[in-house]
Amino acid sequence: MTRSQNPDNLQNRPAWKLFVRLFFWLTLLPAGSWLIISSFIDPAHRNFLFFWRFLITLVLFGLLFHFRVFRAVHEGLHAIAAHWSEVPPSFITARDTFVFVKITDKKSWYKITLYPLLFPITIFLLFIPWNWEVGLYLASILAASSNRDLANLVMVSRTRGKWVSDTAEGLFVYDTLPS
Repeated sequence: MTRSQNPDNLQNRPAWKLFVRLFFWLTLLPAGSWLIISSFIDPAHRNFLFFWRFLITLVLFGLLFHFRVFRAVHEGLHAIAAHWSEVPPSFITARDTFVFVKITDKKSWYKITLYPLLFPITIFLLFIPWNWEVGLYLASILAASSNRDLANLVMVSRTRGKWVSDTAEGLFVYDTLPS
């Protein structure tokens, strides 16, 4: 049975789709709003050099997104967090560019899901000496790409159960450990 055909899959619920859209816009709006507002408040610091640095940075990030470099880093951080949470290696699988954990307790699953959100924070901190506004914008773009993880986090936290299974077939929560 495929992911979209399974009625128990948490990702098939309308609430999950709503949260995906909500988190996407909530992570992009602060940086976009700041860039627009700050350009009207203080146009003197929006010079020609800023425009070209911003444009070159966006093009480079666009290329890295296109070639799935950030996806590989993001999913790799999920795998690292799974190993650190002492999930047995046989329970960690990958398909295409996604990492899945066959079964784990909710507490460990939360750590595995939230760990890649440190990546946008790191990008922001690395850009502070160069240009914190560009760093804020790029960190928001990276955080927006984690909107499905955040939606999964909400859906799992709202569902009763102690065990989480995140596989290619879907996201499931169980009361007892499945065999």
